[in-house]
Amino acid sequence: MEGIQEARNAQDRLAGAKRAFKENPNITVVASETAHWKIDEAHDVTMSLLRTHPDVGAIFCANDMMALGAAQYLEEANLPHVLVAGYDNLQEAQQAIKDGKMESTIDQQAALQGYMGVQFAIDLIDGKEVAPLNLVDVILVTRDSFK
Repeated sequence: MEGIQEARNAQDRLAGAKRAFKENPNITVVASETAHWKIDEAHDVTMSLLRTHPDVGAIFCANDMMALGAAQYLEEANLPHVLVAGYDNLQEAQQAIKDGKMESTIDQQAALQGYMGVQFAIDLIDGKEVAPLNLVDVILVTRDSFK
């Protein structure tokens, strides 16, 4: 489930997800639709998706709000076998994972990104070189993360 299609972060998350899905022969992507980062739209998109593709086994949402909306619909429709993954590691998503309503979320370590951005700015002000690309590892958050 995509975010706002014109937004760069939504485009990047979609491109990354597509790349990862393509690398896994056990995954067949049957649809990719936007829910504009919103819970209520994700609820309705999930309902529509499962009417068209009733054998879906997992839904990846490009943010936790959409994952929560998907999980809400799945709970209402009594479809606990469909796995839901989100992105952002919101507290509500953590609770949904603990409650078994979501399978996982991604923590992109926003605080570390902010720290590194400030540190790089200071380094540049001090005349130091900074690599043009600096990556921060993401962390997969699952039920095991809370043990």
